[in-house]
Amino acid sequence: MVVALPDIRFMSRGVLQTPLLGVGLAFFNQPLTPKEESLKLPVREEWLGRPALASLAIKGEKASVTLAECVMTVTMERHIVTTALQGRHGTVKEYISDGDYQIEVSASVQPYVGDPSVDGFRLVDDHYPVEELEAFIGLLNEQAAVAVQSDFLRLFGIYSAVIKSYSYEQETHSNRQAFKMTLLSDEPYEIKAQQDG
Repeated sequence: MVVALPDIRFMSRGVLQTPLLGVGLAFFNQPLTPKEESLKLPVREEWLGRPALASLAIKGEKASVTLAECVMTVTMERHIVTTALQGRHGTVKEYISDGDYQIEVSASVQPYVGDPSVDGFRLVDDHYPVEELEAFIGLLNEQAAVAVQSDFLRLFGIYSAVIKSYSYEQETHSNRQAFKMTLLSDEPYEIKAQQDG
């Protein structure tokens, strides 16, 4: 089987010629008018198990971290009780309930300079992110649920989570520390004490 790849010389020539001819500029000057039937908001069933590039803010009791870009994957494991019966192949499955959402996060901690509220953007500095990593480690060491804020997690109704595990990755960049983290969704609950008679 032969796979034909496009020639980069012709692609770059076409990209450069399009704005010169005015075709590309005319396309971008016209506003898009979406039709109501084409507007479809994503639902959680479509994104379950699919990685998504999004931002994530994590706030604990002592520290908080904002990840401008990270890749998140949300999965869920159901609680199923399996019972083996004598003389029968396989097991009898009994559905109990849906489990917690498991959130896999891949991101990196970087040292930023500049104030985005003043400058409108942030630049990455050229040194190892010691201070940012200390704040992140303080967040990882908290022994309670943390508040999470992300448009992607909001699809699943996740606003609180518990950090289950994390690991660091070695890279060739001297001004970035990559990591992977696993979180479990958490819902607050109340235990009401019943007084005896």
